[in-house]
Amino acid sequence: KYLPWFQIEGPYVTREVTVRDLLTHRTGLPRGDQLWYASGFSRLEVLHRVRFLQPQWSFRSHYGYQNIMFMAAGEVLHAASGATWDDFVRSHILTPLGMTRTRTGITALDTMTDVATPHMEIDDTVRVIPWRNMDNLGPAGAMISSAHDLAQWLLLQLGDGVYHGTRLLSDSVVEEMHTPQTVIRMSKETHALYPDTHFMAYGLAWSLKDYHGKLFVGHGGVIDGMRTEIGMIPEDHLGVVVLANLDGTNFPVAILHRVLDAYMGAPPRDWNTVLLAEARKSRAREDSTRKAFEAARVPGTHPSLPLEQYAGTYSDSLYGDIRITDENGKLVARMGPSYTGDLEHWHYNTFKVAWRDRGLGTAFFTFALNAEGRVVSLQVLHLGGFERLASPNKVAAGSP
Repeated sequence: KYLPWFQIEGPYVTREVTVRDLLTHRTGLPRGDQLWYASGFSRLEVLHRVRFLQPQWSFRSHYGYQNIMFMAAGEVLHAASGATWDDFVRSHILTPLGMTRTRTGITALDTMTDVATPHMEIDDTVRVIPWRNMDNLGPAGAMISSAHDLAQWLLLQLGDGVYHGTRLLSDSVVEEMHTPQTVIRMSKETHALYPDTHFMAYGLAWSLKDYHGKLFVGHGGVIDGMRTEIGMIPEDHLGVVVLANLDGTNFPVAILHRVLDAYMGAPPRDWNTVLLAEARKSRAREDSTRKAFEAARVPGTHPSLPLEQYAGTYSDSLYGDIRITDENGKLVARMGPSYTGDLEHWHYNTFKVAWRDRGLGTAFFTFALNAEGRVVSLQVLHLGGFERLASPNKVAAGSP
């Protein structure tokens, strides 16, 4: 009704998808975060390109976290109200709640004082990193706030839509937000982590589970250098906000559950030790995957072609263009406003890419040749998530 141009892969899903589907992570699409992350694409460009994102599951069959669908919901709000998501949220939520330290993007931070600096662990050392512009992410993760401001948001939620005597949301809307919409299957690891939790689900933008016999409503989020954990026990009128200016750490989760346990009278548990052990297991799995990949490297090989013949523009309908240039006998790759990397031969026609922005990790470029020995495509592998970035349609520099 409001976004008639919006498409998801396949006519059936495009016809049937609803706003409720957007807000409950059940469209069947994988994350596809590389489409918006540091890409330079506007919100509308991201939503136009999402039609090329191949589904990972059947429609409405599986919970699959999907940031881009929340971006789509924001554009539905824009079309329905005539106000941008940023302006609507500011006038209908932030201003009535007195959330004066909350912004919907980083562009306003230059006018603010006492702003936290993001940090990331790079090469086993915690380092300061710059704020990355993620305003195109909009409703899915472009909100910047403070503990005090978020406490006002929780008071609204715990008050069933009433804040200091003024109703901002209907109680039926809040109830629907806190009602299971999509089942989240619990893994054995999750069961071990939360032994007295029997179900997990997703409401409308809230994660739900039973915790010590009561309903837990919460959500977490991570953006470059920052992490937020929010949790509520509505039955106890209890809400907790934990903010950290370091990503890649589970410590905010430990603090959240320690506070919940204390207020609920649950037996004390050393959440820090439990979650630290879980984090070390996860890192060990990542290290094992990385080592296995590196062990498969074939030494003593050489590129099939002179380096300059790998230069050109590689285009992908989903992720856009990667430009590779020959600069003084070295190959350099550029993609969007943030990705600039130096290529080093790995083996055969695969090159390791060291992004100059160290927080972007490591990638591998593999070039494919046709029967005539000419480069025809490029496949990009990120060792963080093994997601394909670009492949078909190479246009060589200078060719028609």
